[in-house]
Amino acid sequence: MAKPEIVNIESILNNPKDKATLQGFIDEAVRLKMIIKDNNESIKAIKDEALEKIGLDPKMFNALVKIATNNNALETQSEIHALDAAIEILFSSND
Repeated sequence: MAKPEIVNIESILNNPKDKATLQGFIDEAVRLKMIIKDNNESIKAIKDEALEKIGLDPKMFNALVKIATNNNALETQSEIHALDAAIEILFSSND
């Protein structure tokens, strides 16, 4: 498939059909950005509540949510074990 040609913005704005299409794209993107912003604020409120009610470190909350979102607990656990082994080898004192 050929790469789409980039058109000068003035050409788009001078074509009523293209201008209307562009406005529709912008309106939809702004609507989605507002949903994302609202959802991010809700997630922050949940994170703050987890800290307040059960004392959960916000960094730990973020890490756990990321693992759950990506559905990669086993992969993450394997990476943690490898990192733990590397820390033990590289940073343990050899007295």
